[in-house]
Amino acid sequence: MMPHHPSAPSAEQAGTHNMLVVGSKTVYLSHLPMFHGEHAAQVILEANFQQSNKNLLLSDSARVDTKPQLEIFNDDVKCSHGATVGQLEDEELFYLLARGLPTDLAKNLLTYGFAEEVINKIGIDEIKSELDAMVMNRLGTEI
Repeated sequence: MMPHHPSAPSAEQAGTHNMLVVGSKTVYLSHLPMFHGEHAAQVILEANFQQSNKNLLLSDSARVDTKPQLEIFNDDVKCSHGATVGQLEDEELFYLLARGLPTDLAKNLLTYGFAEEVINKIGIDEIKSELDAMVMNRLGTEI
């Protein structure tokens, strides 16, 4: 994260999205100190900072260990952090299956939706299109 001028309020987001397949593992350890006083120039002051770690397990043998951590030593910041770990939602899958979609396509749509959260934040259309195609290729499908 880049330091900001103390008089310039800012909103920052740091997040990771992971999709884990058979036998894969990931560990997310994050430590972000928010200082005050003489150290304040090193970090954001008057900030609104959100840290997240979202994980989609695509198999029963995938594993995630996550520990987002914030240390706030400054009253002029608003910070939040969180982590989610889970598989595709049965209710969402049922909704798509009840409308006649094949199981593989329904799972791919939900998985693509997870990846699309990140892809849509990219401001460069060429990169966005390339990542979109990579996800579709990895899913082995067209939507």
